[in-house]
Amino acid sequence: MSERELYILIEDMFNKRGYFTISSREKRRGEKVHSAFGVNLYGTARQMDVVAFKPSNGEIEAKAVECKPGPTWEAAGEALGQATAYQRLFPE
Repeated sequence: MSERELYILIEDMFNKRGYFTISSREKRRGEKVHSAFGVNLYGTARQMDVVAFKPSNGEIEAKAVECKPGPTWEAAGEALGQATAYQRLFPE
């Protein structure tokens, strides 16, 4: 399974839980608007793989997911490094 295929699965999971999602995937047929969610971390522009937002008790709950396919420790390490940087903006 590719990284881009993971985006759709993760978006669907969040959508079923009532979140509005944005990901770095290609725009789906019939979608009016879709774009990657970019952030500036430590002076570098990054596109987050999947972000999800939902109103919760008068606030906005925000979650972010970094996707890396594959069974290797290198992929896991790379994902963990990026996810750790994103925690400054998305604590969950």
